[in-house]
Amino acid sequence: MNFTLRIIWIAILPLYITACAPKIVSFQASPGRLCKGQNTVVSWSVVGGALLLATPLTSGTGVVPSSGSKSFTPLKPTKFTIIAMRSGKDVFAEQEVVVVESGNTQSLVIETQPDGAHGLIAKETLKPQIWDDMMRIDTISGQSNRALRVFHEGHEIILPADGTPSDQMRGAKISGLWEIRANLLSGEVMGDPTHAPPDRLRVLVNLTCRSQGGTM
Repeated sequence: MNFTLRIIWIAILPLYITACAPKIVSFQASPGRLCKGQNTVVSWSVVGGALLLATPLTSGTGVVPSSGSKSFTPLKPTKFTIIAMRSGKDVFAEQEVVVVESGNTQSLVIETQPDGAHGLIAKETLKPQIWDDMMRIDTISGQSNRALRVFHEGHEIILPADGTPSDQMRGAKISGLWEIRANLLSGEVMGDPTHAPPDRLRVLVNLTCRSQGGTM
């Protein structure tokens, strides 16, 4: 009988320890890239007591409920940290918030797939939960040493191989679906490791921030 109880206790003990441990259920800052003067909403849910910190030091942080959300207006790049504490232990998670001003650049690097036997295609969706809608495109240039056909926000443009910037997407959001197509260059062979085309296509986006009134 004692042996049976001992086995039951051994089986239950790890579950008890796990149940008593602190845990971060969720932690998010949305958007994570925003224009200066815009708000990001930091939300969290933890098991145990919660401490919200920010670097640089930001008003409104400190001891918080185990679940909740707060709005912040960071003036510079800020790292938010949530700490869950329980039974003398703690765990933490971090979220970086990038603050963008007009004139900043963003490099988009998207993995390629074959587009038939002689071309490449790269697709990626930039989520609006991460990219503030106030952040808009000023100019865009190709960075892959080849002509690029770019589809985004209802626009279709050709970027020259020499990296000359284009203003044909000016005013468009940076969030949303990006599709980039390119032809193979001479000597590149699909599936040949020694003559392989690039596994990523790159464009450089020069950003501007739309004001609250809707002007750039």
